[in-house]
Amino acid sequence: MRPDWTGKRGKSMAGPSMLEIDLYSVFMCRKCNTILAEGGNACESNDVLDLIAFLAVSTDVEVEEGQRYDVSPDLQGCVYSYLRCGVCKAKVGLFLTCAVAEVSHLRKLFCIFRKSVLCYSLKTKNLLEGERFYFNAARCVAKLGQLEQDMFHTYSRIQDLANIVQLQLQSSEDED
Repeated sequence: MRPDWTGKRGKSMAGPSMLEIDLYSVFMCRKCNTILAEGGNACESNDVLDLIAFLAVSTDVEVEEGQRYDVSPDLQGCVYSYLRCGVCKAKVGLFLTCAVAEVSHLRKLFCIFRKSVLCYSLKTKNLLEGERFYFNAARCVAKLGQLEQDMFHTYSRIQDLANIVQLQLQSSEDED
């Protein structure tokens, strides 16, 4: 039985109607509450396939042996393996090995079905069903751009420091 997250038996889960995935979110199996992934690894949400793609998942997620070829309209022509919760063995997503152009950006990512998870934000303390959260890709790209600038700035400072140290070493060698 799933814990009662609201403290009031029988009431729906607390929180806003939608929650943006953040670094402080965890994604749990809807059936057994095992942690499947962390928000910091989320990289895209796909409304057509009703899933969220992750760069990495927890060790409690198993990639099913064997691959499938899909003929359904959404994944027609794709080759994939199912992802299963390692604890309760529920089917929680898929891992695309080969994909058609429309979903090729999801290849080699861990795609978790929204209907298979609950999302808990450690930051806001909200628990939401999978259908009630989203991923803001534009904000993520902006954060990556800022991180790139910060890394370049840090690298430049390290280079400046290395040049100063090199000059001081040369200076002290000349004095000897």
